[in-house]
Formats: sequence, structure tokens, C-alpha cells
Amino acid sequence: MIYLFVFLGLLGVCTGYLIVVVFFPGFDFPAKTMILHGKSAAPADSLPFREEVEFLVDGQRIRGWFYRSSVRPGSSNSADLSGSAEIAQSSVASLGTPGSEHDDMTAPCIIMATGLGGTRRMGLEHYALCYRKYGFHCLTFDYRNSGESEGEPRNLVWPRMQLDDLRGAMEWAAARSEIQGVFLWGASAAGAYGLILAAEQGQVLPSASSASDTEDSGGLPVKSRTASEGSPSQRDWPPIYGVVCQVPALNLKAEFKGMIRRIGLARFLRMFMHAQRDRGRGRLGLSPHYVPMVSSSGPALLQGPGVEEGYAELCPGEFSNRICARSLVMPPPPSALDGIQDVRCPVLIQLASSDNLIASDGHIEIAAALGSRAEVKRYEGGHFDLYRSPLADQVLADQVSFFSSCIEGIAGSNRSP
Repeated sequence: MIYLFVFLGLLGVCTGYLIVVVFFPGFDFPAKTMILHGKSAAPADSLPFREEVEFLVDGQRIRGWFYRSSVRPGSSNSADLSGSAEIAQSSVASLGTPGSEHDDMTAPCIIMATGLGGTRRMGLEHYALCYRKYGFHCLTFDYRNSGESEGEPRNLVWPRMQLDDLRGAMEWAAARSEIQGVFLWGASAAGAYGLILAAEQGQVLPSASSASDTEDSGGLPVKSRTASEGSPSQRDWPPIYGVVCQVPALNLKAEFKGMIRRIGLARFLRMFMHAQRDRGRGRLGLSPHYVPMVSSSGPALLQGPGVEEGYAELCPGEFSNRICARSLVMPPPPSALDGIQDVRCPVLIQLASSDNLIASDGHIEIAAALGSRAEVKRYEGGHFDLYRSPLADQVLADQVSFFSSCIEGIAGSNRSP
């Protein structure tokens, strides 16, 4: 009988706790912590080579920008990218005048998956302008529930849903005749997304390409033109030529432990309570409960020295610094390590030597499993320094060099007797 009373007592305590957490007022953060004043220049209102695009995922509309390449990869009009440091000064700094437009040009497309709370307006256009100058199309988009894409509640970050959005972008690319293949670019919290999709493609494609796939593409494998009717499957995706992981979170357990070490157990438990409040309200159909997304000192989903300033440098104008608190406890994405043996393409991993936001050793198992397919580059600086000049110029130059070397390697292997 005593055990019954103990059980009922614990049940009553838990029920009372949840009632207070879910329904009682007093949990909201000050309004000033929910706004960031961005310092970045806003993307252009319109560009002749930038197309507004939309695609549906689970019935919700995702909006993005598609930047068309200005030259063919490896043509005499594009730079010779051999990995030299001079690229940082000679190419990235001279992007003021766009090249000519070729609406029917077939080229690889770089699909960009931004990190926690990021949108296509947060610094991605700078990358796209550089990529197109060297012969690559580029797609940037807003995940569901963020930016200009549909979805409720607003500012909910759910990695599994974001992966579905990226799969939707792959299906969109499969339907575009000017896209012959893709590179997947992911940063920070989305740094592993490209590896997960590359593994999925590797599981359904026993070989990278066939002779018929490369006849009219300069030796490059292209997406199948015999896909069945209906929504494209993973088998019908464009071939993934390579994956870029920029300051990526690749080891979920290491990232979780690092977060607790960085902010302390007490502050983590406080954020966990806010997550319970939001999740409970969501299940009851009530309005979402928001917490600050980033903060350099106070409670937030992403806390750490320089975080607020780093985000502000990427944001144009006033930025909503709020996120659904339940984002902290949403089911995580699959582990990139679990499927790493199925990744068949080259991978570039770019790390910051003084990164205080991701685990310093989170990439080790991934790189070891990939072996010669992985190229790891480390840059002297912190997490956000890779987005700031002059270091950002070298990071971008290394990416373009990586893309070009992937294409050269694929074309060369397909031309071999």
C-alpha cells in the first residue's frame, strides 16, 4: 500500500509541475532579447540571373532563390582554381559585376542548407554570386516554419523536418533540365545533412553512373531521364558530386555534452523546462512559447561567447531572435556516422581552430570512416570567423577549388577506357 501512496504522490507532483509549466504566466523573456539588429547588407531586391522558386514538401510551400551560372565550369571564362591563396583576393573581392546569363546552360548546382535559425537572406547570396562566377548554379531556400516559407508554428527548428526540406530541394533539382548534378553544402547545425543524403543516395545507387549517363555531359554523370512518373525518389535525384561541411556539428552526443559544459547544467535544465512548456502547449493546440535563439551571455537555445555578435553580422536589418523552445527536445536527425559507409562522393570538412560552439573532435570518426574521400581543412579562428573577411575569402576559395576538383575527377574517371 505504501508504494501506491508513493506512486500517487509522485504522479501528483509531476501533474502539478506540468500544469504550472504549461499554463501559468511568468515564463516569457523580455522583448528586447527577442530582437537582433543585424549589421549585414541586405540581398539585392532583384537580380537578372536570380529566379524566385517554390516547391512543396508535405503540402507546404518552400521558397528559395535559384542563381544561374554565368559561365560553364572549367571554361576559358572561369578562373583556374588550383587551390592557391591568391583566389581570395582575385576572385571573391571582385564580384560587383555579374557575368552574362545563359538560361539554358547545363551545370552542377550547389544546394545550400543553412544552420540554426538561418535563412537564405543571411549571407548566402555572397556565396551564390561567387559560385555562379565559376560555372555553378546555386539554390538557397528557407526551411519550413522559417523565413518566407510556409509552416506553423513559426521558428520551429526540427532537424528531421529540415532534412525532408532538403530532400524536397533535391526533387526540385531533379525536375530542372539545366541542373546536371549537385553539391550539398551544409553549415553548423546543418553540417551533417549533406552526408546523410549522400548516404541515402549511395544506398539506392549501386554505382555512381553508367556509360549512357555521361554521353552528352562532358564525362559527368547526370540525373536519369527515365525516372518514373510522380514525385522523384532518391533513385531519381541528381547525382551528388560532393559534400561541403562548414564548421559542422557532426557528432550529436559530443555536441550535447559540449553544450552542457558550455552553459552549465543549471542553465540547461532551465532551458529544458521552457522546452517542456512549449511542447506541452503545442500538444494542446495553444500558442507557442518562444525563447531567445542566440545570446552571448543570457539564456538562449544557442549560448556562447560572441554568438550574438556573430549572428548579427550575418543578419540584414532587424532579425527575429526567437525560436520555439520545443526545438531543444525535438527528435534528432539520423547520425551521419551510421550511414557513412554509403557515402560515395568526396567530402570537404572545414573547421575553425578556436570554435567554441561545436565539438573540436566531432569530425574525427567521420573523416576516418571516409578515408581518402575526406579532405579536412582547419582555419585559424572561431566559429564565425569563417564568415568574416579575410578568412571567409579563403574558405570560399577552397570550396570552389573543391567543387572544380570533384568535377575534374569524375569527368576523368568516366572518360577512362
